[in-house]
Amino acid sequence: METIHLTDFLMLDWMHTQRNSVLDLFFRSITWAGSLYLLIPAVGLLLALLYSFGKLKEMQLLAGSMTAAVIAVHAVKLFFRRPRPDIHPGVISIPVDWSFPSAHSAQIATFCLCIGLIAMRNFPAPWAWLTILAAIALTLGVGVSRVYLQVHYPTDVAAGIFLGIIVVTAADLLIKL
Repeated sequence: METIHLTDFLMLDWMHTQRNSVLDLFFRSITWAGSLYLLIPAVGLLLALLYSFGKLKEMQLLAGSMTAAVIAVHAVKLFFRRPRPDIHPGVISIPVDWSFPSAHSAQIATFCLCIGLIAMRNFPAPWAWLTILAAIALTLGVGVSRVYLQVHYPTDVAAGIFLGIIVVTAADLLIKL
């Protein structure tokens, strides 16, 4: 049996004590923002929009980052093979893949960081900052949802977000070369 970090256990336990029907509905809904079922069409639409404005570097950033993040997160899952939490019953069905790192968190962090960079480079400052704040809120919302739903440890979520940041940073640097 795997040793669970105390912080992971305490956060999962605390989230379980907060359960109610309103939060269940909210977190069941927001968690979908990190799913490829929503992100693939969103990326496709955004790529088409960026293409129509001739924003090729932004297209490279988004497409390259999302592709790399999906590949990287699943490679890391296979390397670590961390089982899903089983401290409390899940609010949703437990996914069948490994827990570490959170793919939903990595994917939404990657998407939102790309959106934030694109906004900073193309929007006036007030709109860029509103976009960035919304992106941060969405990333945190998805991350918290994964713990609330009892399908990830908090360290899975943190690692997923960190992976997304690394991927986007590397892609951005490569595109600038």
